[in-house]
Amino acid sequence: MQQAHTGMTSNVERAPTDNLFGPPSAPTPPGRVNQRNSYQNLFGSPQAASTSTGNASKLAPVRRSSLSFSQGQTPPPSGGAQSSPAQPRLQQQPNPYQQQQQPQRAFGHPPPPAAPFLGYGDNARSQSFRAPAATAPTSGPRQSFSPARPAPVSTPPPAPSPPRITLEAPSPDDLLEEFLKMSVDERFAGTQNTTPPPNKLLLADIPDSIESLEALYAQKRWKSLTKKALSMLQSPSKDPNVTLEIKSWWLAGLIKEGQYDNAASVLDQIGSLDDVSFNGGNAFVPIRLRLLQALLSKCQGKAAIHEKQLFHLVTRLRSALQQNETVSLLGVESEAAARWLRIAQFALVNHLVHQQKFTLALRVCSKIDDEEKVIVLSRVGRVRVQMGDLATAEKLFEAARSLTTQLKATSSIAGPSNAAAKVMAELEARVLLNDGLLLFAQNKLQEALSAFDSVLYLQHAQTATAEGSDAQLFLEEDLVCAAVNNYAICALYCCDVKAAVAALERMIRSNPQRFLSGVVVFNLSSLYDLIYDNSTSKSRKEMMKKIAHLYDLEHIDPAAYRI
Repeated sequence: MQQAHTGMTSNVERAPTDNLFGPPSAPTPPGRVNQRNSYQNLFGSPQAASTSTGNASKLAPVRRSSLSFSQGQTPPPSGGAQSSPAQPRLQQQPNPYQQQQQPQRAFGHPPPPAAPFLGYGDNARSQSFRAPAATAPTSGPRQSFSPARPAPVSTPPPAPSPPRITLEAPSPDDLLEEFLKMSVDERFAGTQNTTPPPNKLLLADIPDSIESLEALYAQKRWKSLTKKALSMLQSPSKDPNVTLEIKSWWLAGLIKEGQYDNAASVLDQIGSLDDVSFNGGNAFVPIRLRLLQALLSKCQGKAAIHEKQLFHLVTRLRSALQQNETVSLLGVESEAAARWLRIAQFALVNHLVHQQKFTLALRVCSKIDDEEKVIVLSRVGRVRVQMGDLATAEKLFEAARSLTTQLKATSSIAGPSNAAAKVMAELEARVLLNDGLLLFAQNKLQEALSAFDSVLYLQHAQTATAEGSDAQLFLEEDLVCAAVNNYAICALYCCDVKAAVAALERMIRSNPQRFLSGVVVFNLSSLYDLIYDNSTSKSRKEMMKKIAHLYDLEHIDPAAYRI
């Protein structure tokens, strides 16, 4: 083996290219590269490096057969036979010893400029085939290389996240117990009615009387009101006036409950209201039926008919008062007719403001003739606030304040009385509510919060009378509820959602039967969604539903809870 290697070495030293390719049989034609020179350009020769370099400058582009060999594929062994033009020349396997003597070059290193056919300038090839240099030459045959692939980078495992502390949402029963233990704020001392009824009042336990129907309406128990009125009509009274009044409360309950088709059927049973005769009994029944008829048109979406009916009723009441014939034309005394005229006018103003007919609403307000000018001025000023005319609204509110001061001075001269003190407290609370609304419109939020908060110290509970129930039926105004609701909205604008929630919850706690309405429930449910997670918010909404069930509140729409 040593001699064989020595002989081969001597042959390589004399003519290294002749042993590999043999003597050329013919001159290389133009355009074809001698395969011997290609081999020298690729691997070089220890003795003929200079000669190969000189010949390499004269090379032309070669066939792709040399490319496969340059990429490391093992050529088949050859006995040194000459190649013929018709048959491709077989290449001889290089001797491992010769590979050790040749200068080593990394596989991915670009070749000399004499071999442009390898295409190392191609970005795709250079990025795909470059590999790190071999550490040591191998004595065995050359191995076929595949395109180098980057080794998968082992990403370190993610750091363990700290354990999350999840607090279980309180149950609705626990929240209800905490709610009932909550102390009533001193600002709601006048409205305190915190104790829930010990037992649910069944329908059979309610006496069959007109006063019971009024009480059910004041408690906003619409379902019980309609059922009780229907049961009383099944055994009708001998007095037609009593039957007509029962039907009026039945109609009011159906409208509040949203049963508009049944309410229309009740009106059809009563017949034309112009032919209704009512002698004795409650003087509000005939006018109540007319207002309920107009209210039903509004609930059915007939805004134009509702507006026309209210205008007709206002004109009829004013004409009877001007002619001093309220008894003959309406069947009521002038004092009752004047009170109902005020209710009808305010209901019409509310409708016109809702329809954004501000000019017509101001015209109706200018025709209002009432001893309590503070209420009229306040309502006209609120219309101006809705219009955006804050300067005029401020003047009207200032006039209401001056008139309140005069009335207070007059009442102090006449002597103190509970009725006068109650009226004055209500007027002063109304003036403060006006201030809060104006400050809110002027974007003076902190001053508005103080004004709304001051209303609670002045306003006291209002007893549920026939007049109060009828006014609530069409006007739906509660100064305390309006002040707290506006306080919550103002606190929300101040980004103090917790204060808004606390204000509404304190108001509900003071008197759920009075203050837990559909509007308050919807606003409070929306605030719960802002500051609590889903489970806690749902538990608090369920708590409100339990409060409504505990106090027999039947007027709240289930959709208001937003569950």
